Amino acid sequence: MLRAVSRLSIQWKLPLLVAGVMLVVTGALLYASYREVRRSTSTAAEQRLLEVMTQLVGSLQANTQGLEREARNVAVLPATLEYFHAGSPEAGARLLAEIVTTRGADTTVAALDLRDTTGRVLGLVGRQAVSVRGLRLPEFRRVRASPGMAAVGLLQSVGDSIFYPTVAAVTAQGKVLGYLVQWRRLLPRPRERSQVAALFGGGSSLLIGSRGGAWTDQVSAVATPAAALVPSPGTIRYRSATGEEFLAAVGQDPHSEWLVVLQQPDSTVTGPAVRFLTNVGAVALGICLLGLLLVWGFSHRITVPLRRLATAAEVMRTGEYPALIVPESEDEVGRLSLAFNQMAQQVESEASARTASETQWRMLFRQNPHPMWVFQPGTLRFLAVNDAAIAKYGYSREEFLTMTLRDIRPAEDVPALLTHFDEARDEDLLAGLFRHRTRDGRMLEVEVVANAVEFDGQPARLTMAQDISARRALESQLRQAQKMEAVGRLAGGVAHDFNNLLAVIMTYTELVRLDLADDDPHAADLDEVRGAAERAHTLTKQLLTFSRQRVLQPSVLDPNAVVASIDRMLRRLIGEDIDVVTRLSPDAGRIRVDPGQFEQILMNLAVNSRDAMPDGGTLTIRTDGVTVDEASRQFYGLPESGRYVVVSVSDTGIGMTEETRLRVFEPFFTTKEVGKGTGLGLATVYAIVSQSGGTVSLYSEPGLGTTFRLYFPAESGAASPGGSATQAANVLGGSETILLVEDEAAVRAAASEVLRRLGYIVLAAQSAEDAIATLGGHHSRVDLVISDVVMPRKDGPTLVAELRRLRPGLKALLMSGYTGDAIAGRGVRESGIRLLEKPFTVDLLGRTVREVLDAG
Repeated sequence: MLRAVSRLSIQWKLPLLVAGVMLVVTGALLYASYREVRRSTSTAAEQRLLEVMTQLVGSLQANTQGLEREARNVAVLPATLEYFHAGSPEAGARLLAEIVTTRGADTTVAALDLRDTTGRVLGLVGRQAVSVRGLRLPEFRRVRASPGMAAVGLLQSVGDSIFYPTVAAVTAQGKVLGYLVQWRRLLPRPRERSQVAALFGGGSSLLIGSRGGAWTDQVSAVATPAAALVPSPGTIRYRSATGEEFLAAVGQDPHSEWLVVLQQPDSTVTGPAVRFLTNVGAVALGICLLGLLLVWGFSHRITVPLRRLATAAEVMRTGEYPALIVPESEDEVGRLSLAFNQMAQQVESEASARTASETQWRMLFRQNPHPMWVFQPGTLRFLAVNDAAIAKYGYSREEFLTMTLRDIRPAEDVPALLTHFDEARDEDLLAGLFRHRTRDGRMLEVEVVANAVEFDGQPARLTMAQDISARRALESQLRQAQKMEAVGRLAGGVAHDFNNLLAVIMTYTELVRLDLADDDPHAADLDEVRGAAERAHTLTKQLLTFSRQRVLQPSVLDPNAVVASIDRMLRRLIGEDIDVVTRLSPDAGRIRVDPGQFEQILMNLAVNSRDAMPDGGTLTIRTDGVTVDEASRQFYGLPESGRYVVVSVSDTGIGMTEETRLRVFEPFFTTKEVGKGTGLGLATVYAIVSQSGGTVSLYSEPGLGTTFRLYFPAESGAASPGGSATQAANVLGGSETILLVEDEAAVRAAASEVLRRLGYIVLAAQSAEDAIATLGGHHSRVDLVISDVVMPRKDGPTLVAELRRLRPGLKALLMSGYTGDAIAGRGVRESGIRLLEKPFTVDLLGRTVREVLDAG
């Protein structure tokens, strides 16, 4: 059936779908309404049944209690006692007469049954004694067990009559003589039956009975109900033997075993709701049929124009533009037709634009400045290339179209290329860094992006390659600079700790040497120790210079004057087999740099050139003034464009390989034999120039010599006077009191010993806190405080400031194994306090202390 419906046109599918939906929705609503109405009417009926049952149970309980009282009253009558003693019919007649006389005529009492204590019948008197003779008396046992109580027994049927007993014990002087049984007849009550039917509907009834006894519907005896008669606070449902379903409430008299069942047929409960919903369903069915007719007419009005639209679309699919239709109305269908006509015209326009766009794309592809090509994924064969690819790789267009991607990759990279495309076969976008080989054999590092496209109706990849060789070179330079910065920090820390050790070694060596005569055999040994310590101190200076942590005294100087002043020294340093040529431009300009460091640069480069010319050669030192534009600034890595002074040092030596050029500025890298080079010379040159705001460029080829070009920012100020050599002088001591603060115990002990030998009174402290306490406890005059700069918790400049608040006018001298960035951050320069570098000699310490004490 579903297959037959699927072959129908929309003109029939739409009405059938709407009708089906309406029927399903209507059926669901009717079913839900039926369940809700049934639930609500059942709940109301249950409430009414329970309310009436409560009243019936209360009335039955009151009636039962009255019957029990009456039975007990009859049991104590004198006539009852007389009957038990005489046992004659005359005594029984007198008992009945007395009951009638005292209690009045009770038509429900059918007979009197008297029994002894064993349950044996003594006599049965009354109007219907014969009728009740065969009735059972199970209640006798209950009363016999409790003589003081009375009981109402089960209903029992005799013919068309219903009887029930009331039993009471007959006692005299506390002794049970026997039992009195009043047999009562349950009279018909048709009025109550009609009231129940009127209240709960036809078929409803009130049943009274007991388990194991008879049942009556207030008129005659009936069969025991088929339900499980268990009194409960709710109602029960059961199906009778005839198949009819009943809703019933069950109650029980607590003073007897009587049960009351108030039942109502289920048809009377839900009948009105079923009839109402049946009528509603009929009306809904009629509405569904009417809706089916309306929808059929509506779909017919829609589907005819839709068929026309489908026919026009088929025509457009074949490529005939435009396929227009004539609207027949101004409603939505008519507007749809107009919209279709507009779409057809737009499709025609877009098709023309797409053709023009493809033409433009091909033009952009050919003229793109980056190399581009299209290749076939399976064979990797080139399908198209642009002009930039032809110019970059050196192949003609005809050559490219006979090649594959394998032909522009190094042979060792081809397996990885094939694996890459095999793993990424289903990806739309491929990207990565690769090596390409040009026609002349040059290797290019390229960044490639390949997109999945359709080319001439076949799947292909459009690729754009960007040459990043220059960028990779800049990245390599950046990594080199970062590596040098990290190693420089490490070297600075090592040099600082080593300076403290050298200060102790040099101080004690000089102290012992002063105690020895020049002809002492140990004097020469101590001179060797001192010389080794000084060479170690020179090495730490290089480390501190490289790590930018050495004390600097930059000044404006004329590089031509410095080169001229050390010309003779350079000639002696590099040997007679090497010619030294200077070409100094008088317009080169001035630079700002530490004079000692600038001399060290020239010395290091000269020594490096000497080692590169073992068979002799020419060393050329040249100065020039240049103006650096923005492009050159970026190329050389200078901080800003402008005027620079260029100092060039060239040699005609063996030159360097590319591998050596890449590592030449690395600290501790050397090409010399083990033990003949520290690897810090060129690293120190690079550090000094960078620290002065410039940079170093290197040009070298194997066998063609080497040229170092040092770029320094040009300065406009006047040059400082040259020469800073310290003149030797006699060391003078004194008798002043000096507070020495040093956290290194060995340095503190050595400095204290030197100062005491020079005649000073020394107060030694190991920390800032100790120094403050010492000064506070020393009441005599303290002339000078000598403090280390870097100490735990409180540095030297801060300590000096606090001590001067305690002793105004206190003179101060700071000392440190390294200063640079660490010193700059601790306010040494701002404080104006003189700074002494570690390690220091006895002579330097004595002269510096005397100069500070004698200063105004």
